[in-house]
Amino acid sequence: MAVLITGLAQNVKYDWAVLGTPRLLFLSNGVNRIRITDGINAWDCGIDEPAAVATFSANINGSLSTGQYMFDYCYRRSKHSIVGNGAGASAVMNAAANPNDGIRITIAANSAVQSGIDQIEVYRTLVAGGLFFYDGRKSYSGSGITYDSTAADTALGAQMSSNHGTPLARPYIETFGEQIHIWGSRTHNDGTMAVTNASATITGTSTNLTKGMVGMRFNRTGDGSKFYTITAVDVSAQTATISPVYEGVTGATVAYTISLNPLRSEWSLIDTSANIRPESFPTDNYEDFQGGADNEKASGIGKTNNQLVLFTNFSTYTQTRVGANTYRKDLLLPGVGCGNFRTIANEPRAGNLFWQNQHGQVMRTGGIAGSTFNVSEHFIANILNGTHEGIHRNLRVDTDKYASGHAIYYGFKDWYMLF
Repeated sequence: MAVLITGLAQNVKYDWAVLGTPRLLFLSNGVNRIRITDGINAWDCGIDEPAAVATFSANINGSLSTGQYMFDYCYRRSKHSIVGNGAGASAVMNAAANPNDGIRITIAANSAVQSGIDQIEVYRTLVAGGLFFYDGRKSYSGSGITYDSTAADTALGAQMSSNHGTPLARPYIETFGEQIHIWGSRTHNDGTMAVTNASATITGTSTNLTKGMVGMRFNRTGDGSKFYTITAVDVSAQTATISPVYEGVTGATVAYTISLNPLRSEWSLIDTSANIRPESFPTDNYEDFQGGADNEKASGIGKTNNQLVLFTNFSTYTQTRVGANTYRKDLLLPGVGCGNFRTIANEPRAGNLFWQNQHGQVMRTGGIAGSTFNVSEHFIANILNGTHEGIHRNLRVDTDKYASGHAIYYGFKDWYMLF
């Protein structure tokens, strides 16, 4: 037996998905950052932005135009071509006239750089400012280095995308169309928080702040609909940085919530070489599912042929791929609910989707959006609720374990099996 060491937190329930072409396993729990492993190494999915911007070092020989430039850079994991957030633009740097029309910049040391980071990726504006374009990359191990920018403006690469970022910590994850889809949100409210008027720092007591909360929304109980975005977390100090600065009344031990939009499905972008480009989930790669009730929340995700199936505690939706990176969402049927997000199975020949609802009944769609059928025969229903005493008594299901059960459809025998 092979044992895979992933570095996962103990006593936390994870969901997982396998991205087939690059053979990567993703794990998500809605608390910590999404975890990624290739079976040999395991990393947090999401690379921290550098702690400092690039600074001017010297003028060198190159082919830049005389004038002002700005630089940005991010950390890179060459394994799977994964890049992270940029550090933010540097100060203005000047290229002199020939022969000193190149710029050497200094990349600051960062001893806390994450495991697997082995390169920096540098971007530069054209002369006199503008957009950032790819300049090059260099080996990096956490110590300070210099980088020489010598290429002419016309030789620069692709524009720096805003897609470099950290995927959000959502509880449910699934592979669909060679992309990783995440769904749902957990609400965090452990302990209390100290907030100070006009300050961007909030400090937790008996909290469980993690880096997976970066990008989530902070709300002080009693502040109504005023939310603040968490931009950074110091796990050891249990402090977080919010934006904008806190506008309410100072409080030392206030109740709070930290959460995401509970009904947003987001997906990554995978290139033709199966690289995770980027590792993050681009801001335009999402669908919002408007809930019918204020407390509607995601309860699971599954897939069948050309559709994702998204369960909430009140409704069931499909998200159908209609383009390379485009999806259509439809309400499959309201009022179903789902006892467990893993009780979803596909019967490919007729296009039926099977699942177990909150009452333990086995349901199917009949291959038609908006339709549903209860296929639980009486003895099946009895097996599911634990009351059957006939020849199938050994197959009884403990209904208390719906939340941790699994299901599979065995097409050769038309069997729907629960585990």
